[in-house]
Amino acid sequence: MAAQFDFLKDHDGTLYKHLSDVEKSARLRLNNCANDLRCALERLADVLIQENIPKPSVLERLYREQNSKGGWDLNAKLKALQDEALLKKAGCEKKEVLPSKLGKISLLFKDGQYKSFPAYTAIRKFGNVGSHPENEIKNNDEPELTFRNLVACLGALHRLLKFLYCENSVPGFDENLMNIESYTVDEKPVTPPDGHRSKCQLEFRGSKREGVTGTVRYAILRQYARGDVSEKLLKRNIDFQQTALASNPYGAKGIIQDVRKIDDGMSDFTIIVYEFPRRPENLRDVLSLLSKEERLRLCRDLADCFKDLHGSVPALYHRMLTHESIYLCNFGSDEAKRWLPYIKFDFGKISVSSDEMTVMHEASRAKGQIKEREVEKYVLQSAWNQEHWERADRYSLGVLFGDILCGKIRPKPADDEDIEDAGFPDEVGALVEDLKIGKASAADAFQTLNEVC
Repeated sequence: MAAQFDFLKDHDGTLYKHLSDVEKSARLRLNNCANDLRCALERLADVLIQENIPKPSVLERLYREQNSKGGWDLNAKLKALQDEALLKKAGCEKKEVLPSKLGKISLLFKDGQYKSFPAYTAIRKFGNVGSHPENEIKNNDEPELTFRNLVACLGALHRLLKFLYCENSVPGFDENLMNIESYTVDEKPVTPPDGHRSKCQLEFRGSKREGVTGTVRYAILRQYARGDVSEKLLKRNIDFQQTALASNPYGAKGIIQDVRKIDDGMSDFTIIVYEFPRRPENLRDVLSLLSKEERLRLCRDLADCFKDLHGSVPALYHRMLTHESIYLCNFGSDEAKRWLPYIKFDFGKISVSSDEMTVMHEASRAKGQIKEREVEKYVLQSAWNQEHWERADRYSLGVLFGDILCGKIRPKPADDEDIEDAGFPDEVGALVEDLKIGKASAADAFQTLNEVC
C-alpha cells in the first residue's frame, strides 16, 4: 500500500521528502515531525509564490508596505497567498493561491485547554514547537507535541495538497495507514486479542525491501502507550530471543529472529517490531486451511522448539502459551505449503539467579485478565501456584496440540477421542493426554510426533 503522501512524488520531491519523513516518524519522534511539518509548509508557500507570482519580490514588497511592522516570514507568506487584492497587485491571475476556507483545527495546548485556529495557523503553531527547541518551554501558550495534534494537522494538509495538485482520486488521509519507520503498512491495524492482558493497543503489519536484490522482510509492529508497560516487560521478547540464540548459535527453532523496540524520540508510543522472512499469519487465521499432515508436522515443529527451550542453559519457559502466541510463515509455495511456527514470548521465564529480569508480577496480572474460555483453558492453575513452569508449558502444549490437530480453536481442551476422531493414530491422542498430565515432556512429544510424521 502506498504511503499517505506518495502522490506528491510527481509534483515536488522536497515537499514529498518532508511529509514522508513526518509519516514515518509520527508514532516515534514527534519533535522531528513538528519541524518537518513546518518545513513542508514553508516549502509549499515558497513553491506557490514561485509558480504564481511573476516577480516574487513584488509580492514581498507590497506585503511589507501593507504591514509596516511585518516581516516576510512563513505567517506573512501564508496571509499574502490568501489576499485577493494583494495578489492582483502583484500580477497573479488567481484570486487566491491558497484556499482561505480550509476549516479550523482544534489543538491541545500545554495549559491543558483545546484551542481552535484556522488550519494554516494551527499547522504553523504546531510546527513551531519542534522548530524552536530553545523555547522548550515553559510557555503554556503552545500546542502539546502529541500524536493527536499531529494527525489533525496532517489530515488538513493532506486535503489541501490533494486539492492544489488536483489529485481527486487519492484516498482520504488515514492515520492508521501511515508508514512506520522503514516499514510500509500493508493494511489497517487490529486491536490484538491479547491487548487487555499485554496492554498492546494496536498491531500493524508492515513490509520493507532491503539490499540490492530487494529482498522483502515482513513485520508485525505492536504499539503500546508509552509508560503504560514496564521496560522489563516490553523487552521480554528481546531478552528471550537473545538468550535462546545464545544457547543455539546456529539458530533457535521457533524463535523470531529479529525483535526490536523502537521509541528513540519524543513519542506517545513504544513500538515492538517482530520481523519475519515470510509474511506471518496468526495461527487462528490459517488453522482451518491446514491439511492433516500439515497440522501434525506443525505440532512436531513446536515440540522440537520447546524441547530445545526446556533443555537449554539457562532453561527457558513460555508460561502463557496459547494459540495467540503462534505466528506461521509459509516457506513453501502456494501449491506445496511448508508452514513453520514462530512464537511470541511476552511473559517468558528466563531462569537466572538474579531477580532483575523477572516479569512475574506482570505475568500474574496478565493471567488474571484472561476471561475467554478458549484462552483460559491453556492455563494450569496448579502449576502456576507452584511456579512449576515446565509443567505449565507441557500442559499448554498439550492443549495447543489438541486445537491444532482438531483444526479449530475449541472452547475446551480436546481429549484423546477428539483427536482420534480427527483421523490421527491412538498414540497421538495418548501423547496429548500425557502432556496435559505432565507424564510426557516436549522431548517425548517430539520423538513420538517425529515417528508418526
